[in-house]
Amino acid sequence: VGDSMTFGWGAAEEDAYHKKLERLLNRHGDRYEVINAGVGNYNSVQEVAYFLERGVRLQPDEVVLGFYINDAEPTPSPNTNLLARTSYAYVVASSLVQTLGRQMGLRPTVTQYYDALYADRQPGWEACSEALVELSRVCRKLQIPLWIALIPELHAPNKDYPFKRVHAAVAAIAQHEGVRAIDLLPAFDGVNPRDLWVSPGDAHPNAAGHDIIARAIYEAMQSDRARQRDATAPATTEERND
Repeated sequence: VGDSMTFGWGAAEEDAYHKKLERLLNRHGDRYEVINAGVGNYNSVQEVAYFLERGVRLQPDEVVLGFYINDAEPTPSPNTNLLARTSYAYVVASSLVQTLGRQMGLRPTVTQYYDALYADRQPGWEACSEALVELSRVCRKLQIPLWIALIPELHAPNKDYPFKRVHAAVAAIAQHEGVRAIDLLPAFDGVNPRDLWVSPGDAHPNAAGHDIIARAIYEAMQSDRARQRDATAPATTEERND
């Protein structure tokens, strides 16, 4: 479940992280099917609503929510601008105007914009938090393990990453609800982020970026399953004597 980062915008379907994760899970002879329910431009409220309406019908064994920094944006209203809905040229021109505005200091930078989404009492962030709690509690009621994978913004996924506090805030919600959170930021350490973009002006992950995401989720899952096996394994004679 997720937005365009999970959908795999700009990447071939076989290169998106859900397919790469599926191949990793199946490489030892197991039979897993990973279903991609990512929808471009959805926020957490919309993603959770989509899962509750359609995803639960699939009776999943596990759920992974791919969380991205813009998931706290308010749910948009339908665009009434006819040009915005019908003209590619208008959309491209509007995007260029916004980019120039940020470069000239007339509009907030990307970092400033995302930071502002998570300020106290911002309605988008409050709705996002409530949606994460709702998803956690529904999955717990249905006995479906839930993972929240925190996908970093790919302009600076390194030690200077500007949104660590956002990752920490979402991880805190997960911990409070007894949900497993996977912060994917460390998996990108030492990688040139521009090598992971689908195009020079589009920071959605390419095949290499999706590979990093898939492997980090897979390793977290394998580690968790190993801990569960150790916790349920019969004690040895030495351990019983101790």
